[in-house]
Amino acid sequence: MNVTHIRSVVGRDRRAPEIANTRTARRSVPIQMKNIVYFDLETQKSAAEVGGWDKKRDMKMSVGVTYSTGDGQYRIFPRNKPPI
Repeated sequence: MNVTHIRSVVGRDRRAPEIANTRTARRSVPIQMKNIVYFDLETQKSAAEVGGWDKKRDMKMSVGVTYSTGDGQYRIFPRNKPPI
């Protein structure tokens, strides 16, 4: 059985943990972490209420939310303050 442990290393970037493979070697290898941004947009009206997806603009934004794996933060964009 090949077991892999992931641990943070003091004094290094916390987004780049090291892997120690306990079966093959006792050395640590840094991992390159990707920044994945998840996005969710909620609308005030459904596509059916406005007459179809070709009228997306009429659905009107309610709130937008993003989550970034790079910094572990959520960002909320209310309808009255969308990002520029």
